[in-house]
Amino acid sequence: MLIRIRHNITLSSADVIYRCVIRPVFHYSDAVWTCCNKTDAHYLERLQRRAARIVGKSNRTDVALEHLQWPALPDRRDTHVYKQL
Repeated sequence: MLIRIRHNITLSSADVIYRCVIRPVFHYSDAVWTCCNKTDAHYLERLQRRAARIVGKSNRTDVALEHLQWPALPDRRDTHVYKQL
């Protein structure tokens, strides 16, 4: 959906759509799948990086993520998951 509408909307609108529609799915999945294997975690990270390239209209993921200032999924996962001390 995001890639289809991206060429018709501004960067800020694309960022809002990502934060309201797509990011909640990542928030749910990082808490539920915190014990997933490395392959699944890598796949989720790849999806976020792809979304960053689409929203940022960039060919380079690192440039898009730096410009958008989105935190990495492992960093967000650490804040969402309760860790017993």
